Amino acid sequence: MSERVMNFMKKRAIGAKDVTSIHAQDGRVILNCTDGRQIQAFIPVKEFKKVLEPYGFISVNRGVLVNRDEIRHIERKAYHMKDGTVIEGRVRFLAEHRQMRDELRARKTYGEILVEGKYELYSVLDSLENAFALFEILPLEQTGNVRQFQLKYCNKAMEEQTSLTFQEMMERRIPKILPRTAMDWMTVMEEVAISGRTHYLRGTTRKNGRGGRFIILCFQPLGGYCGCVFLPVRNESKKRRQ
Repeated sequence: MSERVMNFMKKRAIGAKDVTSIHAQDGRVILNCTDGRQIQAFIPVKEFKKVLEPYGFISVNRGVLVNRDEIRHIERKAYHMKDGTVIEGRVRFLAEHRQMRDELRARKTYGEILVEGKYELYSVLDSLENAFALFEILPLEQTGNVRQFQLKYCNKAMEEQTSLTFQEMMERRIPKILPRTAMDWMTVMEEVAISGRTHYLRGTTRKNGRGGRFIILCFQPLGGYCGCVFLPVRNESKKRRQ
């Protein structure tokens, strides 16, 4: 069986390092390559698994293999690949996902590195008590000359603060994520992403049905990106009464 896989890959001049992921689809098997090609095969995924496991391929869901070296980071049960795709992992292996996520992070330094328009997370951000979100400004030609941002990452505290999951925030525009925040926030984010100037804003969000007031620190980790840290504002009047 391994010989069939090896012959298939040799015929198409591809090696294990050239494949990012493999998945079953409509009775076929698709090999997703690092150069963007999708190669069809009629060989079961389990045969590819036997051959490619020694090269770092892992099974993350039924009929889905991913190349560990092509994983950008793991968020919950979602595998964010270096080519920008997101692959859903099986729920029953959450402990394994956490272990792999920690192993991936062990190879990185703390903080956030943006490379060639893509990003890696510093492990400290996931455990940060303050809500944090990273937005990328989209090219005007891509948005019809309307300034828009795309959420690239948020930590667990941000999900709790907005009562939205990362995936739900990915599907919404900023006013839908933070409807109680000042509408000029996007204008400031644009200036930060382009000029690199740091800004502080005031805003409100809702958490567990209650409103919360915040100072929002906006900074530029790399050109075209705006990072936002939410710093809670304490109730000064309540403090004075105490």
